[in-house]
Amino acid sequence: MNSNLILSKLPIVLALATVFCAVPTWADDSSIEICQKPPVAGYDSVDCLSEGLAVVIRSTFERPYFYHKHGYIDTSGQIVVPLKYDKARSFQEGLAAVATSRPLANVATIYKWGFINKNGELIAPLQYENVKSFSEGLAMVEKNSSSGFINKTGEEVISLQYSQASSFSEGVASVQKGDKWGFINRAGEIVIPIQYDYANSFSEELALVEKDGKYGFINRQGDEVIPLQYGYATSFNEGLASVSMTEYYPSSEDNYGFIDKKGDFVIPEQYDHAYAFDNGVARVIKGDKWSLIDPSGNRVTSTKYSAIENFNEGLARVEKDDRFGFINRSGYEVIPTEYDYMESFDQGLVIVTREEKEGVINNVGKVIVPVQFDHISYTADGIIHVSQADKHGFIDRSGTVISPLQYDEASVFIDGLARVKKDGKYGFIDRTGNAVIPLQYEAALDFNEGLAAVTKNGKSGFIDNTGAIIIPLQYDDAWHFDKGLLAVDTEDMMGIIDKTGQVVIPLEYDNIDNFKEGLASAQKEGLWGFIDTGNKTVVPFKYDKVEPFVSDMALVTKSNKVGLVGLVGLVDKLGKEVVPVQFNDLKFLDLTYINFLDIDTDVAITLKLEDEQGNLIALADNKAKFSEDSVWSFTEDITSVKQDAQLGYLDNNIAIIPQNQGAIKPFNKGIILIKKDGNQFYIDTERALAEKK
Repeated sequence: MNSNLILSKLPIVLALATVFCAVPTWADDSSIEICQKPPVAGYDSVDCLSEGLAVVIRSTFERPYFYHKHGYIDTSGQIVVPLKYDKARSFQEGLAAVATSRPLANVATIYKWGFINKNGELIAPLQYENVKSFSEGLAMVEKNSSSGFINKTGEEVISLQYSQASSFSEGVASVQKGDKWGFINRAGEIVIPIQYDYANSFSEELALVEKDGKYGFINRQGDEVIPLQYGYATSFNEGLASVSMTEYYPSSEDNYGFIDKKGDFVIPEQYDHAYAFDNGVARVIKGDKWSLIDPSGNRVTSTKYSAIENFNEGLARVEKDDRFGFINRSGYEVIPTEYDYMESFDQGLVIVTREEKEGVINNVGKVIVPVQFDHISYTADGIIHVSQADKHGFIDRSGTVISPLQYDEASVFIDGLARVKKDGKYGFIDRTGNAVIPLQYEAALDFNEGLAAVTKNGKSGFIDNTGAIIIPLQYDDAWHFDKGLLAVDTEDMMGIIDKTGQVVIPLEYDNIDNFKEGLASAQKEGLWGFIDTGNKTVVPFKYDKVEPFVSDMALVTKSNKVGLVGLVGLVDKLGKEVVPVQFNDLKFLDLTYINFLDIDTDVAITLKLEDEQGNLIALADNKAKFSEDSVWSFTEDITSVKQDAQLGYLDNNIAIIPQNQGAIKPFNKGIILIKKDGNQFYIDTERALAEKK
């Protein structure tokens, strides 16, 4: 009956934690770059600091979807920008790209991007399908599949007219119009003609371009200073570019080498593949072996590996004889290739696995946690969590034991406290291992919004981080607060309380969900509807099932038939059935391709309907590109549908225009061609016969 989770049945999601360390000897490498993260906990993810701020992510559940909310914290861990965005990128040139989304069923998400400053103020509206970070004072933005550029005030200074565009580099940006590429300056003027099949950004005063399958390099004047003669090439980096006279990953051998900016080979064509130089070294492949070389072509690594990955925090993971280790840019094995698996470095530490046991090693090869534990995890709060034989404990990142392996369950530290369980009772310990809130509860949740739900003698309430009871233990169950409100129940009735325990929605409902965008779905006497924050009924209690509102629309079900309720009114919202509850199925759906590389697309279909036989009934928006035998997109505010094996039309008021004349096509200039019994007819939008053919 209850949509909330009962505390006594709540699984501990994160069980982690502890022990000792050994200290190997070799000198520190001062060249190692470390990702700096604020000392915080309680987030699903914490990114590296960029311009003094770091992106943080925390999951939240709003029936029926999970959301990953993004925000920003400073170097001390204080929240600077609240966690309210569905995507967020690092700050560049004082601004960061953020996005909100709209879920469509469980199959699609529409993102709208904009930019904020370090105060969290929106300087560019959330309206773009895709954006790139600011570079040289401008940012690429895309809307309706066209790209242009905005400045730091959000003004579109280069109109959205290109198919694609790169970020500005060295004063120019590569742009695509049609299927050809060229370059524009910051004023939007074409400075290198749009004539290439591909053009990369300028790097070290030269740009990689391609025409008719051949690659070469041009200067800022558009002169081809290195002829277009290569089958493959990378941009210049550290004065050298990897090139091959044949195509990418050719079947023949010894085709890759490095040229200088004159086009002369300084490292001969002798490799099966070669990657760009990075801080003085490049990864190269010959046969099935990988090596590092220096700019003179000398091999840096004394051992040939079966794989060398990209450098991260100054080290690269390598593989040899099915074992893993790490090398530095001098080719030295900082961590020997003796482990079955190794994760990537995170803030100078890496989790390693050997014979199904885990340990932790730092970036100078020092063993922080011996390889003897069943599971290890660490977060940005400086605490390592280890488990062994179903017992859990904690150590810090230097290897000092905080708490020995003694707990049956343990979670991450949030607000300086970690939830632990021992002998069937829950409590909280601090970062020194002291049980500051005694282990006395039958169930407990992690702290959220400054409070933690706890259960004792079968009743649930809330405590603060001192252990003081803020909301008495009187409810049958409890969950996390969401924006200061929480649905609770007692004696089989539910309502909503605030963080002081004050009842804001009376406990008079069979079931109720937390508010989302000012509305909460609730059940009374077995039927569902919606109420607002003042407990006013917005959608009547007459449905067997309801879904949350998405863009002022909510799916509703009654007697196994589905319809759509929409919100009307500018001030006092009221729910109105905009699609009658008469369909067998109705789903929010996006049929665009799956996006990758963080390129987002808009929706193609807004609604999809199917009858009991699986025949398609569709309601598309006026941006739709969807096409089926019996369904077409909105054209001149009308779309075709199929219901009960009969064809018809829907207008923008969702009014069904019966039309069972046979095959149908989209309207064009007010009339449409239809077919019946082998004859063709035209009708207008009023369904009157317009012309017979």
